[in-house]
Amino acid sequence: MKRDVREIVNEQKKILNNSEGCYKIHDIRIPSKLLLTIGGYSPLECPKVTVYNSSKQEWYHAPEKTCSEIPKLFYHKCIQKNRDIYIVGGCNENNHAIDTLLKWNLDNFKLTSFPQMVHRRNFLSAGLYENEYLYALGGFNGRKRLKSMEIFDIHHQYWKFGAEMNFSRSDGTSVSVDDKIFAIGGYNGEYVENSVEYYNHERDKWFIFGSPMNHNRRGLSAVSTNNCIYVVGGFNTKRLNSIEMMDTREGEWHFLSPMFNARSNFSMSIFENDIYALGGCDQFSRIIGDCEKYDIVAGKWEMLPPLKYHLSAHSSIILEYDTAISSLLNYNF
Repeated sequence: MKRDVREIVNEQKKILNNSEGCYKIHDIRIPSKLLLTIGGYSPLECPKVTVYNSSKQEWYHAPEKTCSEIPKLFYHKCIQKNRDIYIVGGCNENNHAIDTLLKWNLDNFKLTSFPQMVHRRNFLSAGLYENEYLYALGGFNGRKRLKSMEIFDIHHQYWKFGAEMNFSRSDGTSVSVDDKIFAIGGYNGEYVENSVEYYNHERDKWFIFGSPMNHNRRGLSAVSTNNCIYVVGGFNTKRLNSIEMMDTREGEWHFLSPMFNARSNFSMSIFENDIYALGGCDQFSRIIGDCEKYDIVAGKWEMLPPLKYHLSAHSSIILEYDTAISSLLNYNF
């Protein structure tokens, strides 16, 4: 039986309201978290990294000295592990799909190259699982939409293939919940998907999961928290402002309050109770700088200060309780 969405939301509220921070910030001038955008496409020349200070509700350019080694990229993915940001695939400034894996270290802001993927991939999805492996799913290699999966062993520094997905997925998204990787939506070369499948790494196999989304979506974004997946925006015949939530213990999708602005090819990050949606393309195919956040407990969206530049096809991460924060804000003490 399909659960009432209010029951699931109330469960989320209880969990989030009872969570307690476990860090202390010793200098009130330094915020406890930053939201970073990395790379992306803009009609104007823009910084490679921009920084949002939520305590002041302001966007800043990251100092050039911190990100000078990062190349111009878009339709890539960024993944954080401890003090390293891994940058996977994407398009280069010549609009060619690439196969690179880079690591941006937050101690010295140096960039390191690692072995390349077998396939060039833009419009890919990627993530971290078991805190030991990076995965790259689907995407587009310049000729065809991909269903393959590549897995990078961070400790031993090599790529290997995982099982292929059931469907080709370019411009899709993915999240990890418990020990499962969920691949969601995307474009298979013929039509936009609304299907969901998950990867069981012990069996090295993909399985169709639960009900399909209510909307077919490509250029969407997703985050997960407390066994629930939140899928936002994207494009089918038009840009979408809708948000759907699925409790993975149930496998059914529920609509929540929509965004103020329809958008696709944007980035999304989650911190505590808030889901941040940044930039993208709007319903008129314009690249935008509009930003908003969804409060999971309150169940509503709030507009945020816009990016300093209109930006799409970028990636974003939350940096929390980190000594790199002062450097990225160019604080000098």
